[in-house]
Formats: sequence, structure tokens, C-alpha cells
Amino acid sequence: MVVIAVFLASELYDHETIVGEVSYRERIALPEGCSLVVAIFDVTPGSTRRPVASVSRRLGGEQVPLPFKLIYRPSVLEDGRDYALYGRIESPLREILFVTPDPVALPLDGRNVAIWLKSAQ
Repeated sequence: MVVIAVFLASELYDHETIVGEVSYRERIALPEGCSLVVAIFDVTPGSTRRPVASVSRRLGGEQVPLPFKLIYRPSVLEDGRDYALYGRIESPLREILFVTPDPVALPLDGRNVAIWLKSAQ
């Protein structure tokens, strides 16, 4: 029984955190009720570009830069595959307002990451 508890505890604490900010250059205020989504995607050539981890939150009238904290398990990242960060801001109706134009490399050194978005319209 103790072995199981130790295993479960190690699973709970086996995680990494990516911290950063999402911004865009356009001088447009976000409408009330938007959501921020940041995700790690498998971008290996020929992959289905599936997300392996993500975080989302409703913005309570916040404007850019928007902080985020993405917690993921390193065990979901397979050796020999390529991964990148993507971000987007959705309207209250789930329409994409701003999106990452290019993949953002995963930070390997624990530094904060900046994700720049462009208008999706």
C-alpha cells in the first residue's frame, strides 16, 4: 500500500511549468468576456498537430500583455518529436480574434516566454 502511495505522489508532482505573457501589436482593446488559450502542440512533420497540454482562462476585462502559466507533465513529450507553443484569444462566442502566426519554441532553460499574436481577421 505504501508503494502505491509513493507512486501516486510522484505522479502528482511530476510536472514542469512554462510561464510567460501573450501580447499583440494591434491597438485594439479586447471585448469583455474573451478567453486566452495557450497550448503545447506536437509539430513533428506528418503529425496530426495534436495538443499535448493546454491552459485556458476567461479574461475579466484584462488587456495585453496577458500572463499565463502552463503546467504539463514532461512524460507526455515523446523523444524524437518536435513541440511548440501556440496561443490564441477567443471572443465570448469562441471566435478566434488573435492567433500565433508561427510556432514558439518551448523554453528549455526555465525563462519566461513571450508569445506574440496577430489578428485572425
